[in-house]
Amino acid sequence: MFSIFPAYQESLDFIDAGSLLTARDYLHSPDGSAYGVKQKMGQFNLIGKLSLHNLYVAGQSSLLPGIIGAMMSSLIVGRAVVGKDQFGKLLDKALCH
Repeated sequence: MFSIFPAYQESLDFIDAGSLLTARDYLHSPDGSAYGVKQKMGQFNLIGKLSLHNLYVAGQSSLLPGIIGAMMSSLIVGRAVVGKDQFGKLLDKALCH
């Protein structure tokens, strides 16, 4: 990200924290499993832009279970953040060169 937006390097920090208990308590994923299919009716699957300003979510079981679903949802959020046209240019540059 910083290679594309170098101005953010000094002002943006990435913070990430979680545990099996986080997955169990907030995703309603039994036993805190990180990947897998939706396991119960009350399990929350969020994706994309939320109603709060500049808040986006991506992760496992948002679209599909497992790593593929996590990767796909991150691409959808990336496209929402940078815009459809810019995202297309970035993909073309990354995949074609």
